[in-house]
Amino acid sequence: MLELHNLSNVQNYVFLLPICWGIYEFRKFRYEINGIHKKIDDISNNHLEEYPFFDNLKTLVDKVNKIVNLS
Repeated sequence: MLELHNLSNVQNYVFLLPICWGIYEFRKFRYEINGIHKKIDDISNNHLEEYPFFDNLKTLVDKVNKIVNLS
């Protein structure tokens, strides 16, 4: 009887451990998405001090637009 009880516990652990790990990974992913969402909001609201590539790109696009609009 003890052997069957131990086998049942092993089956429970085999089933529960991946579920717990999946919940942990989804929580980590949610925190990553929140960080990416903040960056996207900053870029779309022209708060580009922390993102020099996008700041330089915006400056370049503004200069090209001035030249194109004069024609």
